[in-house]
Amino acid sequence: MIKYLNLGCGDCYFDHWMNCDFLPKPCVKAINLSKGLPFENDSFDVSYSSHILEHFDPKVGERFIAEQKRVLKVGGVIRVVVPDLELICRRYISEIDEIENNSSEKNFRNLKWMKLELLDQMTRSVSGGQMRETLNSHDFNFDFVSNRIGDVILRSKSPPVVLTSNRSDVPGVRFKDSFYNKIYRRWLKTLMKLNPKSKDPRSTGEVHRWMFDRFSLKELLKKFGFRDIRACRFNESKIPDWDKQNLDISLYGDFPRKPDSLFMEGIKN
Repeated sequence: MIKYLNLGCGDCYFDHWMNCDFLPKPCVKAINLSKGLPFENDSFDVSYSSHILEHFDPKVGERFIAEQKRVLKVGGVIRVVVPDLELICRRYISEIDEIENNSSEKNFRNLKWMKLELLDQMTRSVSGGQMRETLNSHDFNFDFVSNRIGDVILRSKSPPVVLTSNRSDVPGVRFKDSFYNKIYRRWLKTLMKLNPKSKDPRSTGEVHRWMFDRFSLKELLKKFGFRDIRACRFNESKIPDWDKQNLDISLYGDFPRKPDSLFMEGIKN
């Protein structure tokens, strides 16, 4: 039986995977991922994380990758999904070029968004930062931004195209929660509220501590001995049965749920 590990799962997971996040939920184990993984060596066939690595300082990020290698079996697949720094920078430059040709209000809005995408998640001092402020003000071009952040904003406008799977974020899918999870989750939330730094995103893990492109992420995986490292598309993977349990596909069509992403995989030697 294939054993799947989903680290920092948020609200997107399967009940037959080992799902881990800071807060316990139905089918989700509470783990502080910056402290290591409480699993035995060589115990999983797959390790997946999406938009988690960039929230760690580089040294902590290295430990996060090392821990995934430790718990993977020989021949196991690591799939790391992060915001694509190269893609963001190229699009930012492209929007500057657009304004040189046409300094319309629409183009200035697009450039403003790309600057937020590049900087806001690293520099914000309040939760949500200027990104949330911009989204709440509706001072943006919906088509442009939805092509950048995907399901985060599409859920406010579009009826989902329901996937034929039991992924946790598919409408109508519900997993039974345990009494222990409910109590533990409430206790953790209380501790967070009592923490004087709980509203500072620089202390809660919300901000980005580092960014990656296809070369730096490949070098990181290579450093820890992974082989056959490659960047791939959202819908292709060496993970068994990926076509049936694609964690990177949108609920709204055949495109990534997080379009700004870099998808990279490697194999444990």
